[in-house]
Amino acid sequence: MKFNLNNFLSAVSFALDFLEIDFLGATSNHSKRVTYIAQRLSEYFKMSDEEQFDLYSFAILHDNGLCEDVLLTGRPAEIFKDKHKHLETYIDHCNIGEENVTSFPFLTGGRNIIRYHHEHFDGSGFFGVAGADIPLMAQIISLADTVDNLYHFETRNLENREKIINFISLHKGRYYSSEIVDAFMDICSHTSFWLDLQEPFIYEALLNKSPIKEIDIHIDEIFLITKVFSKIIDSKSKFTYRHTSGLTEKAGIMADFYQFNQNSKTQFLIAASLHDLGKLAIPNAILDKPGKLTKR
Repeated sequence: MKFNLNNFLSAVSFALDFLEIDFLGATSNHSKRVTYIAQRLSEYFKMSDEEQFDLYSFAILHDNGLCEDVLLTGRPAEIFKDKHKHLETYIDHCNIGEENVTSFPFLTGGRNIIRYHHEHFDGSGFFGVAGADIPLMAQIISLADTVDNLYHFETRNLENREKIINFISLHKGRYYSSEIVDAFMDICSHTSFWLDLQEPFIYEALLNKSPIKEIDIHIDEIFLITKVFSKIIDSKSKFTYRHTSGLTEKAGIMADFYQFNQNSKTQFLIAASLHDLGKLAIPNAILDKPGKLTKR
């Protein structure tokens, strides 16, 4: 059957944005801005269509392990705001994120993109990897992610633009390679770049830049891909951790009992794995509230 990976990734981007807003107090559309900047840089470096699609995918999925890290370790989410003081946290969420996407159908077989997306070009990052040993896609995501977290590209004033440009220039050859910094400076010299990153335009701008990828895939493989989503859902709250996986397992037993054919059973399992999707948009202050909800 035909499966549109763009639509799936777009949905993942909304899910991850809800999580980062709730856990980190991040501004909305963070993953979309990171992906848009990555796409502009991929065009600059004349990446192949397959490489552009993989970078698009990795950029959207770059923080997929954050929520699970917070849940499994019990560390407060606030520590992600100061990565230099909490080295182990950044290593953990990068490793978890890398592991979570192993079943995603990347076209170029990229490895260590999410694991190394916080590395510094000079080797002063968390894993101590330097230069060309850091995949180019990881280097690109690193720039877009770090700077958006620090300065928020959607902030409109010229003073903020200058802070962004100064920060990237200051870290040329240190955090970022000279080639990536030069590429960014060329791209950001166009007013349209800054406008596209604004709240009313980012979604449409990203759609226009996204490489379209629709693949022929068996429904069982779609089920494996949706597990990326279900792990994010289950990690939202400590009270429902592994709830989705447990329910999906029971759904499989029910499907066998009622003698579903294989296609219907897999559709049922996909529905079960995504049944709590709307929970991502609900703040944990409500989901985890002890006692009854207030009227307001």
